[in-house]
Amino acid sequence: MQQKKLFAQTGPRGNPITATVQLNGVLPGERLTPKMARRAARIAFGHENGVTIYDPQANYGYRVYRNSARKFYMEIQPIFAGPGSPHPGV
Repeated sequence: MQQKKLFAQTGPRGNPITATVQLNGVLPGERLTPKMARRAARIAFGHENGVTIYDPQANYGYRVYRNSARKFYMEIQPIFAGPGSPHPGV
């Protein structure tokens, strides 16, 4: 069974920490929700505060904070640009 693959980032902009997360029991075509984003943040970094979770298939993600999650679209906030990213040169 295929699993949903997400990209996670935390840390300062000058020295971010990135990780790839696979969510078990979630199909690749399912929409990313704030609940899934929190789950991915806990898997990747062990906390949920100040973590960015991005779904490259849907081209959007969530910035997860302690009490909220903000949705963003890749056209507005190009994160994960660079070597090895799903959108190099963005």
